[in-house]
Order: sequence, then structure tokens, then C-alpha cells
Amino acid sequence: MTSLHARTLTFLFLWLCALSLQPAAVFAQEGDLASPQIVQDAAAVSVTWTNRQPRNGDAPAWQAWPTTSVNGVDLPAQLITVQAIGDEAPEIVIGTLTSRAWTSRDLPFAATEPPTRVLITGEVYPPLTSAVANPQPPDSPVVLLRQGEQRGQRFVVLALTPIYAVDGEVREVSSLDFTVTGARLLGDGGVQASADWRLNEDVAGPSDISQQTALKVMVTKPGLQEIALRDVYASGLADADDVARLQLYVNADQVALEVDEAAGRLRFFAPQAGDRWNDATTYWLIRGD
Repeated sequence: MTSLHARTLTFLFLWLCALSLQPAAVFAQEGDLASPQIVQDAAAVSVTWTNRQPRNGDAPAWQAWPTTSVNGVDLPAQLITVQAIGDEAPEIVIGTLTSRAWTSRDLPFAATEPPTRVLITGEVYPPLTSAVANPQPPDSPVVLLRQGEQRGQRFVVLALTPIYAVDGEVREVSSLDFTVTGARLLGDGGVQASADWRLNEDVAGPSDISQQTALKVMVTKPGLQEIALRDVYASGLADADDVARLQLYVNADQVALEVDEAAGRLRFFAPQAGDRWNDATTYWLIRGD
């Protein structure tokens, strides 16, 4: 009995040690062949992807990926958002890359169609000419799609695409692993709400409310939007006694605003977000008379 008990404790100890050797964070399932394996280390993000050839004439698994515009063409891509650690920009370091020639007559991409701008009045403007004069696949399967800063933090969006070009020859990734140094994955806690707000006393709002203190609400995704009442109270724009006086405007037009004091929320519907020149639509929250 004593020997069995000792063997049991030894097994549990070794099992716990094995668990402690696992990476800090692993994303994507082992059996999910369509998705890259993403591992978060102390100061880097490692990505591994194997593009297994389909059998029996099936389409590649990556053809189910969402498309995004890369270098002027719409390509299937997996987007990876990272946050910089320190002052230096994250750096992409490709470890290994194998590929095969794309032999199909049908190219797995098309030139990006520039968006058409529709004003709130319903007036339609034709799209601008594409900024990319010669749209073609990128020369690397991993590209820096966009980057920027928010509240003093630098964020970078990477696009992993199975299709790229070498000297004009379209190629398909077979296997790939790369590291993003000086970065960490943007977790759920770092994702900002679709309706971002800030107190703006110096920035003029639209029309007759331009001289009033207002909260600037940036809508980046269409649909139902929410603003926490505690944030409104903290800004000093209004308190609990003034909540019924809150009014919301966009382009000098008042927008229907639902006040749910029980849930501590303001709600409104945004039919669209952004236009031909902007990624977001600006709303203004003021305290009316």
C-alpha cells in the first residue's frame, strides 16, 4: 500500500511538471488544419501553419478564410493583432517557408474594388481610383497590414495569406513559421468597444452644439451601440439627475437615444460606420437644456 501510494504521488508530480512546461498561451486547435498555430511567449509571438494538400480534388481549407485587401488585391487571410512591447515596433522574422507553384488557371484573388461612399442624405458618390497602381499578391505570405497608436499603445495588424508572388510567379504556401518579436497578442481585455468615447472641450462639434461640452463617440462598426453611464458620469458631462437631458447628434441631426438606467447604459443604432475617407463615424453626446 505504501509503495502504491508513493508511485501515485510520483506520477502526479511528473504530470504537474509536464503541464508547467507548456507554452504561455496557445491559440487554435491541434486538429484545426485550416488555422495557424499561434503561441505567446514572454516577449514574442510565434506562428506556425502547415497547408496540407487536399485530397480527391477538394478545395484547400484556406479558401474558407475571410478575404482582406492586401497590396491592392482581395486575398484569403488570417489577421493577427499584436501590441508592441516597449518603444520599438514589432519585427516579423520568418523562420522557414516552403511553397509550391500555383498551377490552376483560376487565380485565387481579384483586384480590390474601392468602396462607394453613401452620405446620410442618401447621396451616392462613385468610388475613388484604387491607390495601388499595379495590384498583385505581396512578395511575402506575412505582411504588415496596418498599424497605429491608441492611448499611447502601439498596435500592429498582420495578415497571413497562403498566396504570394516571387518574381511575378504566383505561389501557394506549403508550410510556414515566423516570429513577431517585441510583441504580445491583443487579448480580449485589450479590445476596445465599438463605440469609443472621450471628453472634448476644445474640439468643435457640428452646427449649433459646437460651443458646448460634448463627448465624442467614434463608431467603427454599424449596428446597436452602447455607452456606459458610469463613463458619462465620470466625464462630468452629466450626473444621474441630468441623464434624461442627454442628447446625441450626428452631422447636426439628432439621433434617437435610449436611456436604460437600470442597466446603466445608453443605446443607439448606427446604420453605418465610416465613409470613403474615414474608418469611423463621429457622434456627439451633449447635455441639453
